[in-house]
Amino acid sequence: MFCCLAIENKKKKKNINDHTVDDDDDDDDMQSLILKQNEKNDQALNAATEACRIAPNEYSAWYALALCLDDSNLVLQAIERCLALEPRFAMGHTMLAMYQKSYDAAERELKIALELEPREPVAHFRYACLLTEKNFLDKAEYHFRFALDSRPQYTQAKSAYALLLIKCQRFNDAEILLKNMGTRGRKVNDSKIMIDNSASCHNAYALLLKQQNKYDAAEYHYRQAIRLRPKRYPEALNNLGLLLIEKKSYDQAEDFFRQAIECSIHENYPDPHNNLGFLFFIYKNDIVNAQIYFKNAIKIDPQYAPARNNYATTLTDINQAQMQLEIALDIDPNYADAHNSLALILHLVRSDLTRAEHHYLRALSLNPNHSEAHNNYALFLLGAVGEGGRQEADSIPKATVELHFKLALQANPNNANAAHNFAYFILASSCTPAPAAAATNDEYTFQEDQAMKLLLTALKINPNHAPAHETYALLEQRRGHIDIAAKHYLASIDANPNRVSSHCRYAQLLIRKNDFDTAKFHLEKALELRPDNAPRTLFLLAHIYENREAYNYSLELINSALVQLLSRTNNNIKNSKDDNITTQKDVSQTSERNDALSFTSSEKVSSSTAALNSITPQSSILALRNHIASDKSFALLPLDWHSTDMSFVYEWPTHDFLVAIRKQKVYLEALVHAGD
Repeated sequence: MFCCLAIENKKKKKNINDHTVDDDDDDDDMQSLILKQNEKNDQALNAATEACRIAPNEYSAWYALALCLDDSNLVLQAIERCLALEPRFAMGHTMLAMYQKSYDAAERELKIALELEPREPVAHFRYACLLTEKNFLDKAEYHFRFALDSRPQYTQAKSAYALLLIKCQRFNDAEILLKNMGTRGRKVNDSKIMIDNSASCHNAYALLLKQQNKYDAAEYHYRQAIRLRPKRYPEALNNLGLLLIEKKSYDQAEDFFRQAIECSIHENYPDPHNNLGFLFFIYKNDIVNAQIYFKNAIKIDPQYAPARNNYATTLTDINQAQMQLEIALDIDPNYADAHNSLALILHLVRSDLTRAEHHYLRALSLNPNHSEAHNNYALFLLGAVGEGGRQEADSIPKATVELHFKLALQANPNNANAAHNFAYFILASSCTPAPAAAATNDEYTFQEDQAMKLLLTALKINPNHAPAHETYALLEQRRGHIDIAAKHYLASIDANPNRVSSHCRYAQLLIRKNDFDTAKFHLEKALELRPDNAPRTLFLLAHIYENREAYNYSLELINSALVQLLSRTNNNIKNSKDDNITTQKDVSQTSERNDALSFTSSEKVSSSTAALNSITPQSSILALRNHIASDKSFALLPLDWHSTDMSFVYEWPTHDFLVAIRKQKVYLEALVHAGD
């Protein structure tokens, strides 16, 4: 299927466009300041260590030491020693909360701190950050405001509050907050903003610029944040990596994610591990490394839902994947990505349409701008129309499907999957064999042009998008541009050598060019990839062997194809009967269908055996073709190996389809028997 999983990050702070900035600080001066700050840090650490040696029972000495340390284990030891000496030290509990492994434990420490010191701004700030992580945004805003009321120039609280406002899409409020960052500011030409020249403020301002699509300016501010806090700001390093992914600088992104991992080795910070796994999986097609980093993120923070969601997308074991997604939803029931991912499994693997639809709609209710959920739900609606028998074809207007594809592209214009799927839907739903009326021809041409634009968009976004190359080839083949079509079929196969449909459709084109040897190679490759569900491949191979006058083997291939078609259709009919939504009308129709099937089969056996005497296999195939041509019910079968018509993609098996297959199967058996 044409589905893709979108990724949601716990601290998703990314990209931008052109934005001119006046850099008032000389680079040499900044490096000098950084060196001086590092020297001061070393001096502070030495002084705190000496204070603890001289006064080991002084709780403030241990607190000062904790502030100077980098290693989280050593920090934890120092702060626990501090609280053992003075259990009512509010700042000690506030700091201890930062090193807890669960939200509940951290919240417990922060509540103790606020009970001891109700107006302590740092405790309010830390509690606001915790509430933001838990998505309790209204409560978080209350505590941010309280922290800033107590300490108006609290830079960290202001920048974190700005991030919350950006997350809530309150961009104007965030900009106003950043404009009032104090007197230690720097002026930015484009927006006349004065921002505090601190790492956290540059980081927050970069995220605001990202929302304004000012990528280059945001990159500048992320780099400023990193320069102001070298090797000590994993969040900014991680965010810059995310930005560079959007700018398609994948190697640079990998480098910054690795730097973020290196400088957070003693912290519980899973984001760069998760994002590096995402980079390997989506952009470098390296599933092994992707799984390593997703598992690292889960090990660091077992409650980190995004890593579980992403890890699930890499698993071939569907049961394990579903388990990871269900754990992610237990952690965060409002995590839209996990709802979308679970819906895919329920839809495409479990065929549990009711639960799948519930999770698709839940994802869209949580995030109405979830591009992948709109795309996947549109595909779900197409499949739900007939494959599972749950809904009548007319009950879901094409306009509804079209709307979800449009919303997917509106939410993310760079969603190559949605662009391709929308194009394919337009072609398949408008496909008619040689329209008679001129008006219809004009409309048909317009729809083809619309689809062509979408396909070009998909290929511009992702030049290696195999489905888009294949559909583009189909369209060009329909227009008679055979060489262009061949080029795109090969591009699809190069992008994904295991794409069965591209091998088959390229083989169809080669058969039309009488290149039977190359066509046979691609069909045998397709059969190797999918041996048990390949009626189309078998029909095409049968044609090649018929052309080589190997009639007996050609008949065997046709027989195998019909067996597979019959098995597939019986399963679909069974699924339809198993559906909970069954009316009395459905029951009576089922009875009529069974009667029709039994009558048709017996009629064809008697007529076929009476009409045929001992004839050659070549005559059998010719008779089979004539029989198909004279029976309109066979028109439902995609048996014409020269056809490039895609309309049958949405012609789900019906009663007539099942009858047609059984009639042809019985007729073929009669032909084979007569040829013995």
